Amino acid sequence: MSADPILDGPARSESTHQLTLKVEDEYLVATAAGSRTWPVVSSLVTEIVHAAIENKRSKLLVDVRQLEGWLGSLSSYSIVTQDFQRFRGKGIMKVAIVDRPLPKVREFFFQMVARNRGFNLRIFESSELALDWLLDHKTDSAKLNR
Repeated sequence: MSADPILDGPARSESTHQLTLKVEDEYLVATAAGSRTWPVVSSLVTEIVHAAIENKRSKLLVDVRQLEGWLGSLSSYSIVTQDFQRFRGKGIMKVAIVDRPLPKVREFFFQMVARNRGFNLRIFESSELALDWLLDHKTDSAKLNR
């Protein structure tokens, strides 16, 4: 863990989660499991971004299909405006999140808040579509999730 307060962020409560990281040529793959709570997701964000910075990867493919539960609107908003904000300017250029099918309002809200704050982030239900978007492959826009 770095001694940089911007990267370290606030103290986190104890959380149980698993995170698997794999460095690919052009991107970092992160697969998360555990409870989908603000403290857990906040901790995951920190760990994933640290790994991306350490491995000099600006594109992230984050699979959260194994996280249990859903975040409420306030938690989603806080993750973007507080946790994501700590990593602005740290080299993360593009994030594709793969998630289970979820209520479109929740997906739309999280993605909208992130994009409105300048984060290049999309949520997908398919790893293939997420990777196509992440690597700028041409994808039929009708297949992309909103």
